[in-house]
Amino acid sequence: MQCAVAANTGLDMMYHAAKIWHVNGKTAVYVMDLATAEVANCPADKKTDYSIGENTKGDKVELYEIATVDNTALDKSYGKVTVGYTYALDELGTRSETKKTTVIGNEGAVDNDDIKTDISKINRGDAIIYIKAESTTSDGEGYHVSAVSYTKATIKDYSKVKKTVTLDNGDVLSASKFFNGDWSDVGFGTTVTITLDTHGHFIDFDAKSAKVIGYFTGTIRNSTAHDVWYSDAAFAAQFVNITTGDTEEVPVSAEWVSTHGSYVTGEYKGYYDITDTIYGSDNYYPTVVSESNNIYASSYVFDDGIRFDATTYKIGGVHNVTGDVYFDNDTVTFIIANNRGSKLSIEKYTGTEEMLAAYSENYPVAAITLRNLAVTGHFDDQGTFYADVIFAFDGAESVSSGTLFYPENVTADVYPGGLYRFEGGYMNGTEFLSDSVIRNTNATITRGFYTFTVNSAGVWTLTESNAYEYTRVTVRPVSDTKMYITSNNTGVEREVLADAKIVDLRSGAGTDVDSIKELSDLYYKNNNEYHNAKVILAYTWDASNKVNVIYVLDAGLYRSTEVKLSDELVAAGWTFADGDTSKMFYDDDCATTYYLVNENLDLSGISYQFPVTTKLNKDAAVEQNAPVETTTVGTETVSAIKVTVDQPSMDPGDDFVIEIGGLTNKVAMDFDVAAGMDAYYGIDFEAIAAGKYVYGTPIKVAVTVKLDTNGNQLDLTFGNTSIEDTFADMVVEHIDTIDNGATYQVVTLTVYPLGNGTWTLESAVFSDTVG
Repeated sequence: MQCAVAANTGLDMMYHAAKIWHVNGKTAVYVMDLATAEVANCPADKKTDYSIGENTKGDKVELYEIATVDNTALDKSYGKVTVGYTYALDELGTRSETKKTTVIGNEGAVDNDDIKTDISKINRGDAIIYIKAESTTSDGEGYHVSAVSYTKATIKDYSKVKKTVTLDNGDVLSASKFFNGDWSDVGFGTTVTITLDTHGHFIDFDAKSAKVIGYFTGTIRNSTAHDVWYSDAAFAAQFVNITTGDTEEVPVSAEWVSTHGSYVTGEYKGYYDITDTIYGSDNYYPTVVSESNNIYASSYVFDDGIRFDATTYKIGGVHNVTGDVYFDNDTVTFIIANNRGSKLSIEKYTGTEEMLAAYSENYPVAAITLRNLAVTGHFDDQGTFYADVIFAFDGAESVSSGTLFYPENVTADVYPGGLYRFEGGYMNGTEFLSDSVIRNTNATITRGFYTFTVNSAGVWTLTESNAYEYTRVTVRPVSDTKMYITSNNTGVEREVLADAKIVDLRSGAGTDVDSIKELSDLYYKNNNEYHNAKVILAYTWDASNKVNVIYVLDAGLYRSTEVKLSDELVAAGWTFADGDTSKMFYDDDCATTYYLVNENLDLSGISYQFPVTTKLNKDAAVEQNAPVETTTVGTETVSAIKVTVDQPSMDPGDDFVIEIGGLTNKVAMDFDVAAGMDAYYGIDFEAIAAGKYVYGTPIKVAVTVKLDTNGNQLDLTFGNTSIEDTFADMVVEHIDTIDNGATYQVVTLTVYPLGNGTWTLESAVFSDTVG
């Protein structure tokens, strides 16, 4: 019996159990489908009871669907059957109006009557998915043809193992049976056109740029898979996608970590191609990209950096195609990332002016020099490269004009890589969780203000700034919203901005004492007892000379003693034995003994004493005779001048400076030639008056050589017995001369005498080495 079935009925209808009402034994008047069917899309290949479309000839042929037909509603003995659908992926060809045919891929020209689906909106050359169903009772056949679909989306994540991609809207797509296996155009943050089959599964990806670049922030964490092999993913490295600004945790192998230096210090921070380096991949080894790769993957340009102001519109001479990168300074996206790990910060700005304005909230700037740039962009039809996104990591040099404030001395923690970490600072009124302040020196950071720079390895250089105040002040409110403060240190008066940031760092603030939060709290109000001098202020001001950040401190924090060398001693090359020229002490713990050294002077074996002065604040200098003694610096024993100071008696709020100076000649210093030597040598030197020469300062002595040296080098010995102290001879060796014949020549010596009085040239011999 034959019966008509609706055209949109599934191809598995022939395997459905049905009740048919008919007349005359052969004419069906009503058909009831008693079966149910479950369809599995893009299934794993498996054996089926029946097959449809097995003779489909397309470019790529796959078992595309499996229907499980349940006929037990008619009778349990009928059970379930599986029907496999074999579809093909191909292209729609030409149509013939005359012949009423359409070319379907490798099937050739097909009668339009045999095409059972609407193809009116499918164009020639379009990709199609189709099945050819053949009749079991005749030589007829029918084609079901569908167009693939396309969607443009940004890939947020993907897995090659699971064969899935996650879009930026959260949708997760699975692979089609027709997926070509090509992941080269897929990457974090890549915008691609995705070809979809009729199930919504992806067939392939097409991206203008197939590569994804990330900036390695220099830090990693352990992965949860602690038993993975050394060459497999053992760590998650922190990257920032330079196109989207998203943070990516990229799996990397232990091998990658071991060959990329100190990931703890961030030594190998920089740009890497992370296209293939994802979870689920077998490639855990990001590769470095840099300026030498310009233009990378037709989409990326790297540069050391340029200065941006409101008029900047291009980055010049950075690649070998047309040389320049142009951008719309009103619409280009800037992504600026700083720090790393849990403290990683990422800021996005649209246009140069917005970026400048954002930085000006903290630092008044009209231009920013961004270093270590990466540009994501595109070419136009004439070959000009345009920037869409400009990325910089720790690259805003204007950040170095920001101000760090340390309310107390900070000592270093030992940090991996031979470096040192410092905590406890504030930046522009905000607590600065400064575990990223990494320095290559363990010298104590003394309380006060600092400017800073950060190199590409993340190592900081702090420069003490005296441009801001740390002192008691006099507060003069002219209203509840406006006040002026006068520094008790410099006497300079400044207006305080109405929205100035006030940070109360006193111990017990808000518990034992009222917090100072508002301008009005800075003068006698709310029992804060400001006028009782229980607080001091450290503050900064903006370009208009108005105070913008105020730190409120316990007066005790300011009770300090600085022991420093005079400017004259520093200029002459003197330092403390540990290399410092200044030391800060707080409360009453000022040291009383100091050792002075000079790299130009050998103090070993000296028994006489040097005249040294110490001066407390503006008091008169006190002179002492300082002996030479040995001291230990690290594991080395050195000879140094020992200086003692009196520890000042301090009250809360006192601030003392002890300056060590002197080390000058007691009597006039002169140079002369011994009797009997003046026929061969002469010295014309203007004597240095007593007290005018600081030991360690180089002295130029012009010696006239009256004999023919034949170009040989000379060794000259100077003695000094003209005062009560006995000084060792001063020998100057290997003095170059010229072959002067019978004419005189003048040689100039640089000497560092360790005694005063007259130094007499007593001996002159030719050196062993001939010049």
